[in-house]
Amino acid sequence: SLHQKLDTFAESLLFVNSLLNQRYGYKARKVPSHMPHLINKNVMHSLQDVFSREYEKTSSHRFRHPQDMQFSFGYFYFLMNEEVDVPVSHIFDMFDTDESGTWSDREIR
Repeated sequence: SLHQKLDTFAESLLFVNSLLNQRYGYKARKVPSHMPHLINKNVMHSLQDVFSREYEKTSSHRFRHPQDMQFSFGYFYFLMNEEVDVPVSHIFDMFDTDESGTWSDREIR
């Protein structure tokens, strides 16, 4: 079978992908490169809250396990798919970098 031919890391990617499919629907997803990643602590806490049971199980495993949460894979797809209500005024303020109350030509480029 396919699962017998995969290593534990690949199996855990399939596991996390199935969790993402359940929450966000079926989508083609790619695995992020093996490299350093910048992580927003608030987003990471939200991810761990949403999948708390799965993260607790991952922490309980002494060795890699097919049902481990994959850190970067889960994080980036959670980040891309979770919706956050942001007031328009906050978006305006993010781009109004000189805090003038208007957008200058430099801010809208």
